[in-house]
Amino acid sequence: VTAVGVTLAVNGSTAPTPAPPAIAQPSESTEAGVELVAWTGEQQPGFVVKKVPEGFVLEGATPFNLNIARAGDDSGLDVFEDKLVVMLESSSVTGPPEGEPVEVGDLQGWLRTPDDSSRILTYEVGEHRVVVQAWESLGLTDAQLVEFAEGVTVTAEAQAGQG
Repeated sequence: VTAVGVTLAVNGSTAPTPAPPAIAQPSESTEAGVELVAWTGEQQPGFVVKKVPEGFVLEGATPFNLNIARAGDDSGLDVFEDKLVVMLESSSVTGPPEGEPVEVGDLQGWLRTPDDSSRILTYEVGEHRVVVQAWESLGLTDAQLVEFAEGVTVTAEAQAGQG
């Protein structure tokens, strides 16, 4: 529960002038918010998914990424903001994965927050290093991000970007 305070300022008159409203911050837990649901629609080349956030669709795929967006989002496959994006890590990345260790099924994964806008889950499947990027605006918990990743399958059409 978040308490919001309001400060009143008094100008030349006796009527109080309210301060601008506080901006609500997301709560630490979004368990009552977004729910992952089974995906029953058509799959896209490169990645097969079992679940998506409720109200989301597979926006489309390139050989390098799969975008999962809110229904009606037509911002394009080169825009990742406010989406869940699955890709193979760039072939130019040669160092070990970074982040907090997590288990993705029986696989080792790493979860990191490079900035305040997104979280990145990286895990290795065979010779592939899969990257799932989730924007904070989606409201997914870390556990939901891992649950989503557990239902992702990489297909032969997926390609790692370069650079």
